[in-house]
Amino acid sequence: MTLAWIEALGCEVAYTGEGSAWTVSDEAYLTLYERHRSDPFAEEILWTFASESSAYSCEGDPVCYVDRAVNTRLARYWADFPDGRHIVQAVETARTVLAGTLEQCTAARASVRRHAR
Repeated sequence: MTLAWIEALGCEVAYTGEGSAWTVSDEAYLTLYERHRSDPFAEEILWTFASESSAYSCEGDPVCYVDRAVNTRLARYWADFPDGRHIVQAVETARTVLAGTLEQCTAARASVRRHAR
């Protein structure tokens, strides 16, 4: 049954080995959002897209994660719903992602400096 469901969805879903999870494609979310853009639930569709983790496909690459989570997903939510119900959470999520990335970069830089000595 599960296999038939996955096959029926085709390229709308993808399995990520790193996250061991099935995810909905960005294109499927955005197509659904555009189709219902004027409906009252459009914000919830876009928020689900914005807040769903895309880290699984980044395989630990912090630059990729910032680009996908902040630049692609959260920024789209901010642009379309600057006064949206989830704007505070969106900003906090972006802050957390950026802070984590900065920590990783700082640690990597310190490691390089230690090994260079």
